[in-house]
Amino acid sequence: MDINPYRFEAPFAAYEFATFQRKAGVRLVLISTAWLRSEGARDADEDDADEEEEEEGMPSELHLYWSMRLRPLLHTPCIVALCNRTGTERGTAFAGQSCVMSLLEPTVLGKLGADHQGVLVVDAPTP
Repeated sequence: MDINPYRFEAPFAAYEFATFQRKAGVRLVLISTAWLRSEGARDADEDDADEEEEEEGMPSELHLYWSMRLRPLLHTPCIVALCNRTGTERGTAFAGQSCVMSLLEPTVLGKLGADHQGVLVVDAPTP
């Protein structure tokens, strides 16, 4: 949740995490998270069917949200790997959808589905 406003009290547009990364000149951001599945999310069967129909670089709503929270890094030569937990534990469902994004020309370079556990290997451009 570090890409969200600090304690959900800071202004939404402060982008503290991404602003810090931009000022530091980072070119690779690794985010390990346990982002929750939203209440309105489709079930796993629908996600798998939709994945087969999506074009390879097309972002999901969650990918779009993550890239929006990283706005200060857009159009910089930064690669972001978001590694998100999947599955359910004690009634809590996790969103999955791990991905690797290039923020220079915002593009999803590779992604896993909402319920897909695995290792994602992506050839990422270097600045």
